[in-house]
Amino acid sequence: MSAAVQEFITERARVLRVEAGIAWVSCESQAGCARCAAGQGCGGGIFSKLLRGRLEDLPVPTDLALAPGDFVLIGLAQSAVQNASLLLYGLPLAGVILGALGGWLLGASDPATFLGLAAGFAAGLLLARRGARRLAGNSSLQPVLLRKLAEGEPCSAGPLA
Repeated sequence: MSAAVQEFITERARVLRVEAGIAWVSCESQAGCARCAAGQGCGGGIFSKLLRGRLEDLPVPTDLALAPGDFVLIGLAQSAVQNASLLLYGLPLAGVILGALGGWLLGASDPATFLGLAAGFAAGLLLARRGARRLAGNSSLQPVLLRKLAEGEPCSAGPLA
């Protein structure tokens, strides 16, 4: 049996400091990378959306010999990002659809359908919030340090397999 190859969404980051096996990194802005701006780069835009402003002082476990100023490639497991997205977007969407259908079946009117839709959306949001709290401690959603980059090496061309 062969082991499954895990793909990562990658991002270039600069090491700020290293303390007790943790590299504190700052992800680079993708504004300067034409490939990333065109949606053909390493997926850095996904990092910024997922981590919303927490990219300046991000802790990443490491066993590499790093120094402040070094550049590294960090990654998030693509499957973990997909599962989290499904949870956070899929549950509210399913709530809207099921709530609207239930409201329509029970009341057969526009106001009943809308009330069912609103109730389903609220229930989906609550379930997504509860699931997000459980995911917060999930190690698969924590960035991992993939490798140290050579001086001047640009971001990668796509998901790292």
